[in-house]
Amino acid sequence: MIALLASALGLALGATSIAPVAEPPAPQLAYQLVVTNPGTRSQGWRGILYDESGAPLEVAPGEHVTTPLGSFVSVECVHLWDACGLIREDMAAWMETGPVFNKIDGTAWVFSVWREAGVGSAFAWRGELTGDGVAYPPEKAPADTPMGDFVIAGGPVGGLAWTGWVHESWTSAAAPALEGDWRFIEVAGTPVPPAVEATIAFAPGGLVSGRSGCNSFTGSYVQTGAGLSFSGLGSTKMMCEPDLMAVEMAVQQALAETHSASMADAELVFTNAAGRVMARLTKAAP
Repeated sequence: MIALLASALGLALGATSIAPVAEPPAPQLAYQLVVTNPGTRSQGWRGILYDESGAPLEVAPGEHVTTPLGSFVSVECVHLWDACGLIREDMAAWMETGPVFNKIDGTAWVFSVWREAGVGSAFAWRGELTGDGVAYPPEKAPADTPMGDFVIAGGPVGGLAWTGWVHESWTSAAAPALEGDWRFIEVAGTPVPPAVEATIAFAPGGLVSGRSGCNSFTGSYVQTGAGLSFSGLGSTKMMCEPDLMAVEMAVQQALAETHSASMADAELVFTNAAGRVMARLTKAAP
């Protein structure tokens, strides 16, 4: 009897298998912008697009190529000091608006884009910026380089899920239009009830005002590309119900930590220096 039970238990256990947990694929280098001959009269920079095997793509000058990272054009490299290679089309348009590099600082700048596993079959992208092989700290954004300014993405870039550094010319990395009245719909990941008056208004001249749930506030702001910071914020000193005070403290903390702003699906998104979303806002009804 015992033998039969043991045999049956063994069969039952043998019939149950636990599938191994699949490791997420390792990040894959997808693109780089590299300053060449830094600090010399021959300084230039190159755009390099990599295929899935990690090999640089070879594309004839003037030809275009569409990838999950966006559409690129091949700019011919004629001289050592040229800005050339595979350049994203929105960046190529930016290059035509003025000098493409005018800062010789002797630093070997490299901008790298890594492709990572996203949701479902989608990719997520992460931008890294290094100078002389050392990661450039996000809190120093924007980064002024010979290739132009780089900023910390505050949300999707051209519809792509994005974290980290991105060139200012890439779609949606440019400065969002702030002026006007906005309503907080989420702060620190928590929805703001519609009945709570949590608003902010951006006025010409860098002035800002609003209500943070209980009290009104005023101050100033500075916008540099996608970068955004607030200063001199002062508010009234009323006490309200605990729920309103919780929103108030969250709004104040969000404004104190805001480092960049971007637009995502008609929402204004405030992000801190680490890339964490601090608040989401929508345009206030007229």
